[in-house]
Amino acid sequence: MPSLSIGLALAVACRGSGDVDAALSAIDAALTFAPHDISALILKGDIYFDAKQKRMAMQCYASALKAAAVAAQLPSDIQAALPRIESRYQNIANEMHNHISDAMVTSPESQKLPRFQEAMRLLRGEADMFYSKPRAFYYPGLPHRQFYPNQMFDWADKVMAGTSVILNELEKITDSAGFEPYLQRHQQGPTGRVHSLLDSDEWQALFLIKDGKRVNQYADVCTETLEILNNVPLAEVPGRGPMVLFSRLNPGGHIAPHNGFFNTRLICHLPLVVPPNCSLRVGNETRDWRKGELMIFDDSIEHEAWNRSNSKRDILIFDVWHPDLNEDEREAISVLCESIDNFGA
Repeated sequence: MPSLSIGLALAVACRGSGDVDAALSAIDAALTFAPHDISALILKGDIYFDAKQKRMAMQCYASALKAAAVAAQLPSDIQAALPRIESRYQNIANEMHNHISDAMVTSPESQKLPRFQEAMRLLRGEADMFYSKPRAFYYPGLPHRQFYPNQMFDWADKVMAGTSVILNELEKITDSAGFEPYLQRHQQGPTGRVHSLLDSDEWQALFLIKDGKRVNQYADVCTETLEILNNVPLAEVPGRGPMVLFSRLNPGGHIAPHNGFFNTRLICHLPLVVPPNCSLRVGNETRDWRKGELMIFDDSIEHEAWNRSNSKRDILIFDVWHPDLNEDEREAISVLCESIDNFGA
């Protein structure tokens, strides 16, 4: 009666006689009994490697290494084989990547295609894939896109042109008490989640508009800032949005990886005071803030931020509707959120 051990033995015998096809048939039969058997995957990779089918060998070795990584316990023979498999896998991968790079020389335009270059990074294992994973509400059909180019938004140039005006108004606010911890304990629901920066002055905010309501004490000082945002499609949801604020990340500050609550909005950063070594990671891409250069991103994708300098970093933050939502969808989402907030109030 066929079994895993019989299939492995037959594959070894066929490999020894030089019958590659029979060896692969035997190992495939063995894998039907245990698709993730590490010994079988390694043997299949070795058979392909002997036959100079390196791409297929690499795939088998990758499966074996993945299975080994999650195994509770590994037999001594497999432990002894893993360094050889890892080395062989890496050598084949490097050879393949060099082959692809040489081939892409015939397509110089590919170097100018950001999405293609990201695909290449994923293919080479230089980047991980990240998806939209909002903590509260997921709206289907929207793209999983980390950063959005400023050229997509007809209001972006006006906002960036107003950088000096906005910074001047921020500097008029001398009341440091206006900056408060971005995350405060009273905002936390009964979820058991406690952010490392809860009630911390490491990450601070000064709101001009908070939960859709104007904060007159500071908005009255920053009238030109709000005028610059007048034609921006802010994410207006009664009781929730928009938000317009100055965000301060103090020296040495690190905002740990997290996801936003919704994928129906995009977050916009306008850097105002940016010392060196300040950066934002969204998904698998990290960018430095540059004064006056908008960064627009989907905060429902995992992101984090650093200020590795010895001085403060100040930016203007506001949120806009996702550009792929039409007016009817925006209205429906607004009504939905309002109804949730009103329940049991």
